[in-house]
Amino acid sequence: MKYPRPTSPLVLTSSVEMTISKSQRIQRDWSLRLEVLSISVMKWKRKKTARLRFYDSEF
Repeated sequence: MKYPRPTSPLVLTSSVEMTISKSQRIQRDWSLRLEVLSISVMKWKRKKTARLRFYDSEF
């Protein structure tokens, strides 16, 4: 099947734009995941240090 000449660049640009937006969405998802991960790690570390301090004050 052959596209008429005028629409083929449009089809091409739209597909390229879709690919770009998809990759951007994936990047955003990953950055959000990394943010959540780092926040949870920080919380966990804080909890651990607080617990250690608590044990130190006990003895």
